[in-house]
Amino acid sequence: MTAHDATVSVIVPTYKRAHLIEETLLTYLQENVIELIVIDDCSPDDTAAVVRRLITRDSRIRYFRQAENLSQTAAKNRGKALARGQYIYFGDDDSVLLPGSIRSLLETASQHPGSIIGASAVYMNHDETSATLAAARRTRVQTAEQVADLKRLRFEFDCVADKVLEVPVCHASFLIETRQAARLDFDRVYRGNAYREETDFLLRSRALGQQIFLDTRAVQVNLPAAQATGGARKRFWRTEYFIMANTWLLIKRNQLIIRQLSPDFSAPAAMLALLGQRIGGVIRRNRARGRKLWKMLSAATA
Repeated sequence: MTAHDATVSVIVPTYKRAHLIEETLLTYLQENVIELIVIDDCSPDDTAAVVRRLITRDSRIRYFRQAENLSQTAAKNRGKALARGQYIYFGDDDSVLLPGSIRSLLETASQHPGSIIGASAVYMNHDETSATLAAARRTRVQTAEQVADLKRLRFEFDCVADKVLEVPVCHASFLIETRQAARLDFDRVYRGNAYREETDFLLRSRALGQQIFLDTRAVQVNLPAAQATGGARKRFWRTEYFIMANTWLLIKRNQLIIRQLSPDFSAPAAMLALLGQRIGGVIRRNRARGRKLWKMLSAATA
């Protein structure tokens, strides 16, 4: 199968993002995409009306609504069960996919059959208005170690490389053969903002023998947080709690494969490193909130 002939089903879960999806969804309808499967996780806003309006512009969009709010993991599982393409690409309702990304991922997939191919992931700053310009400021990397450090659970997918890199895990925006995706479901045990659910899926895929590559020619750009309201976002403190709690859950469930990929991995050291990252970021913005976060997250990981 060549990149030119391959067909792709894009899956995008959505929840309370009617104000965004008119801007984001159409960017996924690129060359080789035969369908965009939108799984509405029982949104209370007018998501359904917006998607139906988009369908009149492009009939490749397929809309499905969950009977109740079940989380983005359940939405992804339903979406991949409905996929008709040879490949699946997982997108987000608060992100745009830059032109040519799907074709780049397919080219790399054709060179590495059966593998997962991840895209570069960029998070726009609050004062940025151009996704293309945001992608242009990515950090240049040369090695996989600069992208994914499993020892510290530190990931830098906001990057650009001169070549395709084999990595232990990639960002949530990735391409996978549909038959391979059918082997595993995203685990609904990850609660709140479902932080780490994609890392869990990718580690379990690695345990089944799949390789993972990063092709930074493909770029998914997350809109600024102030604009990307709704979704699985929680209040600040709940978000930080679930980041730590779900990371600890990820480690407990996948410690064997993590240690196979990173023999010197230490769970306590990884959690302390993450705690330091989170607190450091908060302190840079608000010292009082940083001290409160230290106490709360230390208790959550005790």
